[in-house]
Amino acid sequence: MKFSKDKPQFEILGYHVDYYDVENNKAKYIGSIKLDQPDRPVMGFEGRRIDDVTELLELRTSNGKIQKIINKKVMTECSPICGRTLDIKIEI
Repeated sequence: MKFSKDKPQFEILGYHVDYYDVENNKAKYIGSIKLDQPDRPVMGFEGRRIDDVTELLELRTSNGKIQKIINKKVMTECSPICGRTLDIKIEI
């Protein structure tokens, strides 16, 4: 059974960018932000990149609190937020 690549298998509700602190050579999760449109063409692990945060950035942590970061070296990863399953065409 093969799936068609004409459209995604899930409804895309938005995107979120995870931020990891990489200053001590460890990738520690520090928070995320939600986006309406992706900020890069490649999603997930393969789309990771190292950025320098030079202006104040407010992130939502895993327990729902807001964390503010500035002047920090971070690794970012963008992922889609998926909703319900869409109709899937099956090629025979």
